[in-house]
Amino acid sequence: MSKIDQKNTTTINEPEKDLRGTIQLIRSGNAFVELDTGSESLFVRRENTGCALPGDSVSVRRLPSVGANSADTRLSEAQVVHVTKRARTELTGVLRKARHGVAFEATDPRISITIHLRDVAGAKADDRVVLRLDKHTTNKPQGTLQGCVVRTLGKQGDASTDHALVANEYRLPGRFPKPVRTEARDLGFELQDAVGRLDLRDRLVFTIDPEGSRDFDDALSVRRLHDGLWEVCVHIADVSHLVTPGSALDNEAFSRACSTYLPGQVTPMLPEELSNELCSLNPDQDRLAFTCILTLTDAGQVRDTRFVETRIRSRKRFTYEEAYRILKGNTPQAANTNVAKAVRQLGRLADMLRKRRFRDGALEIVTSEITPVLDPSGRLTDIRVTSSDAAHALVEEFMLAANEAACKTLQKAGFDQLFRSHPTPDPDRVAEAVRALNDAGVTQLDPDNTHSPAAVLAEIAKAPDAEVWATRLLQALPKASYSVEDSGHFGLAKQWYAHFTSPIRRYPDLVTHRLLKAAIKDEPQPLTRKELQRVAHHCSEREQRSVSAERHLTAMKFIRHLREQSENGRIAPFAAIVTAVSHRGARAILPEFQIQGWIPAAAGQRPPRIGQRLKVSVAHADETRLRLDLQHTAAPQQRARRSRRRR
Repeated sequence: MSKIDQKNTTTINEPEKDLRGTIQLIRSGNAFVELDTGSESLFVRRENTGCALPGDSVSVRRLPSVGANSADTRLSEAQVVHVTKRARTELTGVLRKARHGVAFEATDPRISITIHLRDVAGAKADDRVVLRLDKHTTNKPQGTLQGCVVRTLGKQGDASTDHALVANEYRLPGRFPKPVRTEARDLGFELQDAVGRLDLRDRLVFTIDPEGSRDFDDALSVRRLHDGLWEVCVHIADVSHLVTPGSALDNEAFSRACSTYLPGQVTPMLPEELSNELCSLNPDQDRLAFTCILTLTDAGQVRDTRFVETRIRSRKRFTYEEAYRILKGNTPQAANTNVAKAVRQLGRLADMLRKRRFRDGALEIVTSEITPVLDPSGRLTDIRVTSSDAAHALVEEFMLAANEAACKTLQKAGFDQLFRSHPTPDPDRVAEAVRALNDAGVTQLDPDNTHSPAAVLAEIAKAPDAEVWATRLLQALPKASYSVEDSGHFGLAKQWYAHFTSPIRRYPDLVTHRLLKAAIKDEPQPLTRKELQRVAHHCSEREQRSVSAERHLTAMKFIRHLREQSENGRIAPFAAIVTAVSHRGARAILPEFQIQGWIPAAAGQRPPRIGQRLKVSVAHADETRLRLDLQHTAAPQQRARRSRRRR
């Protein structure tokens, strides 16, 4: 045994050095453990992760320093001693042919550990399955995992089973339980529900939403006041009037925490009787709303805000495309209607709000959303590209203003609340991103000087493929989440910020409504700080789950499309931008699909450089494991030229 091994063995036998934390694996098999104390992160090499799976609670022991590690020289190394709690007991994956039958390959590409199959329940090779881990499986590093197949989801490659695979992988909720459906069907509102509410049905109220929307959380109206100011009303569906604390609907909404918008399908937070009907601000129907009334100057300065329970009636339902045409003057036949004038006036005020926000230091991020369009079988038929434009900016600015007003109102009332928090980024991580951007030739900034992310984004905006490199910077910034601590929202440059405007699809907004109603009625705070902390943690976790599921399914659809088109010889070489290079190869992003691929290093081939735009084709693709291997199509010609030079 080497001296290093002896030292490691000695360390593992010292129980006083055990540390507790949560492990997160990466594709290389290495991992990081965030200690429960929050004091630091530890690096764990793949050979020291034992039987730990992503998200498990683990007991680890720090290893003696034996030199810098290639992953992160700032972190101490550790070894997993014990898995104290599994993050999950069921895994999804596909059965592959093996020497003695079949082997299980997990959907999660971070999981590479062998899991022995005790029972396959009739499943065969190439079946997508759900596997349940045996409870008695050892959690020691030297142990092995064992499990049995409990469900077969369909065949590998069958697009119609993609949704089931992702829903099981991310434990998305299915059908609403019977008590919830019964409550939803029995709900309604009568005339007496409108007693004491401000009646705004005479106002010119309208909604602006995506083409396929069926759940309308918000509506807008605007009017000129006698003193030269503008009154903008942000009308939000009054979900809290119908969904009461402790009800079956409320408990289920809390459990789900948010709606998940997967390609071709929605997993809603509330049943359709509410989300698409009773709560939705549908046109030409009376609805109960909770309205934020903003008083603004011509320059877009907010002079006053107040919140009122209202009764409204939407007069018009606009798509973003329709609103954009009005803002750009491309609808001459409707140019002088009252509703078109209202849209244009809101556009002018929103533009003022937006300019003011960027002057305050908000991050200006211009991105496009790429969504697969699917046929009934789940296969990709088209790609929808949605770019932020004046219509999106109009809605965004007034939703931001209402959210900020809600937060400030609760602060003034002395209420604890659910802040939407976005912490100030770590300067070291920003500097690291700047170095990568410099290496790519995108920026020419001094990484040793402190640069604000806003300034870096301004430099990125000047470069080709700015959207790709803006994403690289955003990866260096912390994620926004819910918190009872007031740490401000860095990205929006707002000190006070909460979520108020989407109670149909986000549970924190429903909580904010309940808090606001208590505050404006001078009632006691309905939720304690401890209860709010529980909501914040749960909703942040569920939100991340929802985002990950959406990205996973989207990537599956694109990777399958590329694989099938390549196998059938129907796809020409396409563009890729190199974002990282190592001795093993290069990572590249495909801007057309916003997904990443891997270009393995090839003998005799000059490696690409960071920032280089290449033409690539598909070498290998596996949509279940989200694996996309690419090959540089110009590589053979390069090798031929070098060969001629040698002759």
